[in-house]
Formats: sequence, C-alpha cells, structure tokens
Amino acid sequence: MPRPEPNGGVSNKQVQSTGSLRESKQSDFFHLQHDAGDNFRAFSSSTAAEATMTTNAPSGPATIPHRQLPSSASLIPIDLKIAEERQILYDQRIICGWNKDKIPKWAAAIEDGTRSFFWICLAPDAEKDIPTFKRDGTTYMPVGHVSLDKVDINEPDAVPDTTLADPEKGVLTITSLFVLPVFHRSGLGAFAMDECERLARVPPFGSESIVAVTVNTLSPRYCVGGVEGPDGLGQWEREGADRPVPQNNMLWYEKKGYKRYKEAPRYTSVGKQGETLWWYACFMRKELL
Repeated sequence: MPRPEPNGGVSNKQVQSTGSLRESKQSDFFHLQHDAGDNFRAFSSSTAAEATMTTNAPSGPATIPHRQLPSSASLIPIDLKIAEERQILYDQRIICGWNKDKIPKWAAAIEDGTRSFFWICLAPDAEKDIPTFKRDGTTYMPVGHVSLDKVDINEPDAVPDTTLADPEKGVLTITSLFVLPVFHRSGLGAFAMDECERLARVPPFGSESIVAVTVNTLSPRYCVGGVEGPDGLGQWEREGADRPVPQNNMLWYEKKGYKRYKEAPRYTSVGKQGETLWWYACFMRKELL
C-alpha cells in the first residue's frame, strides 16, 4: 500500500490511507443530489455495531468510531482526459440523478488545479457487474467519487460562497460525494471524507497551511422532521418532484466533527408553475487541529 513519501507528499498514482481502512456507522447515501458541489445530499443512517480504530488524520492519530471496510479501499485521482473514465463518471452521475452535464466544467477545474477529483475504488470483483479501469498496470473498480476543491466552483443553479473555499485563508471544501447504491452502508462515505480531510494538507491536493475543510448540505428544514409550511417541507410540493423527503444529513456531518456556521440561500430549482424556487443550505466547517 502506498504511503506518504519522505517529502510529505503522496504518489499521484494512488492515494490511500496509511491507517486501517474502516468507517463510521452512519455513511450510506439516500440520493437526492442537486449539485453546486453536491448540494442536495441526504444520508440514511445505519446502526451497525461500532469498533474503534486510529486514523492517520492531518493533526495526527485520532480515535473515532469505525467499522470494517475492505482493505483495498483507496482514492485514485480521476483522469477525465481518458474517455473510459469520462464515461464511468457520466454513468455514475446518471445513477446519482444530478449534474451529468457538469463534467466538462469539472474537467476544466481539474486542469486549472482548483479541483482534486477522486475515484473511490475497491479491488475488482468478478461477481459484480461494475466497470473497471487500468492505471499503470493496476486494475481498479470505481464505486463512487468525491472532490476536494480549492474554490467554490461557480454554477448557474447555486449562489457562490467564498466561505466554503479559500486557500489563502486555509480553507478547502469537500463536495460531489457519491457511492454506488450497492455499496451503501459499506463505510465508503466516511472513508472518502476522512481521506479528503487528510489530503487537504498534502500537496498538490492541498497545502500544509490548510486549517479547515467545509461542506454544504440541504437545510434540515426540508428534511424528515423539518419545518412544516411553504418555507420548509412544503417546498417539495411546490417543486412537484416525485421523490421522497430526504433524511437530515447534517447530523452525520456533526458526528464527523463538522460544525454549522451559517444557513443561507444556496440552490435553485424550477417549481411546477415554472417559478424559481430558492433552497437554503447548511454550511459546516471542521477545523484540522
């Protein structure tokens, strides 16, 4: 397994945790994604028994609740110049339900160095009908993806927010997190978050000056147990979309050490009467001590 190189960097060929690969108990995805990163994102909870592990976090080892994750789990930088990988990403975004049209913009962000985009990979499994790709003679099975961004990428359906990412102020943002449904409750979501937090301080993905990472997610007012009325759960009726009300994934982020620092209008969608609907997001930040 590749480990940090003596100069503190990591190999571009493969980015893996230097500790055991396990995951926190609330990690699978109930998809409702409407990106400006991945803006509408809801997680359903898992109640598997916990184990304890030590992760190689940027601030040093930290003991957190985890459960067993396949030892082959790794993050591999996505290369969107390769047609095979572009197609895999497109297919995963189709499954996700959002942002298949934003891949060219993401490719440009990778090229200009503002986005570090990773496959969440496992070792190939012949029993699963999942596309694979080869990199430097090694075959990988991408089961999801995640991004670590140096800027809040401007999108037409979202309000840009400079508090999410500003390397000059030591802040990066984690976004575009997706795991294939067959791997829900496998621990891969939290594994990807943990690795992005670690890589935030590893060039070229981040820098040693990074002090915090952020996420943004749909306000709890629109989630299960949220606020009744047009400014909360009633928004779904106004949109007219045929999809279930999402779980509140702010709670999952809180368990991973993220703290809410504001709630503000963030995303837009089109209502069933053709009107523009504004949705609030919860902005959360985690200090890398």
